[in-house]
Amino acid sequence: MKRVLFLSLCLAAAGIGAAERVIPVQALPAPIKIDGQLSEKVWQRAPDVTKFSPYRPLRQGRVQPPTRVWLAFDAKCVYVGVRCEEPFMSKIKAAARKNDEPAWKDDSIELFFLPSVEQKTYVQVVFNTNGVIFDLIHTHDGVSKTNLDWNSDAVCAVFKGKDFWTAEIAIPYTNLPVTAPKGDWKVNIVRNRIGMGEHYSCLEGASSFHDIDLVPRLSGITIPGLILTVEEIALPKWLCGKNSAKVTVRNWSKAPADARLFLKDLVSGKTLAEAGKKVAPGALDSLEAAWQIPFTAKECQLELVVTCNGKVLRKSVYRNPLPELLADARNAAHIIEQGKPIEFRQAVNVSPATRPDARLAWRVADEKGRTMAEGITSPGGPEALLRIFWSFMEEGRYTLELRLLVKEECVASATRSFRTLVSPYQGL
Repeated sequence: MKRVLFLSLCLAAAGIGAAERVIPVQALPAPIKIDGQLSEKVWQRAPDVTKFSPYRPLRQGRVQPPTRVWLAFDAKCVYVGVRCEEPFMSKIKAAARKNDEPAWKDDSIELFFLPSVEQKTYVQVVFNTNGVIFDLIHTHDGVSKTNLDWNSDAVCAVFKGKDFWTAEIAIPYTNLPVTAPKGDWKVNIVRNRIGMGEHYSCLEGASSFHDIDLVPRLSGITIPGLILTVEEIALPKWLCGKNSAKVTVRNWSKAPADARLFLKDLVSGKTLAEAGKKVAPGALDSLEAAWQIPFTAKECQLELVVTCNGKVLRKSVYRNPLPELLADARNAAHIIEQGKPIEFRQAVNVSPATRPDARLAWRVADEKGRTMAEGITSPGGPEALLRIFWSFMEEGRYTLELRLLVKEECVASATRSFRTLVSPYQGL
């Protein structure tokens, strides 16, 4: 699992916003070998991006070394070639040695791709001078969400010269949030010279690397043979019990498409649930599958796979910790009011689909173990309200025993110690 070490660099941009830039992207005339050396013909033409602006003014006497970038695509991947002039090769920082280690802390290139100008989901792929890749996906739909477990499955290689380094990276469309077989993308490209304390970007006039509304457009990318696209993935908050995932897809072709959704357990590799249907030509349709998270689970590790006519269209990984089934409400002290019950609000962390089958059995015992009150409560929502009352309630210390029943089977138990007081000022 990726460690949450991602740093969102929000540094003030120098320069003033200009008209939107458009970068035409070329189709690859022939396959290339990812070796980092930029020897193929597609990289010998004039670079697509050469203008990079520093985020902070350079120190006096410093000269910004050139950075050149080329972009290309074929039926399977989008490709980026980079040449970074570096007069201080010995000062390059390259600590990350394995994929998903924090390559953004090293001398590196960051690629921000928005594969559709109509949506707010974009990916960030970072590679350092060791060819180590750190990647994640961001969604901004009113609330910012970042999935560090997303993997681009990109392939990268780097070549180091005397006073420069070059790199090639191929990023498959499979895991990108592509929503149409053709149409403009957006891109921001950042060079981090960590060894020299400098950062440059092809984006001008913005205050953050993530200012996707202002980044240049990529025009000309066409994905031949792309029939189905994933429009949305809906995964409600996971809790133990029955959960569901919904995927909305669009068929761009003139023939029905066989769409399938698979939910797989990352640990065992077993398929937890699947759904499939024929999506009509030009139609927007959805697939929904439900799966069960065991009541003993502490974490859910899920792989979501969408296929079209047997070929993988999207593959996403999710890892979420699960809350305790009976989280401690910490109701430690309660005031005795004549004729009124004591109220406990107890969190019951089972999924909404499981709640109708859930019951919370409870028992209150005094310090000698004698039963003072007991009952069964149905959680009407994420909390169960326990109204506890017994005759001749007195000041003292008690134990609340809880048992969570689902279809009459006990799936969790807990005990709570609490005290009853005759006055809120008692003990002061």
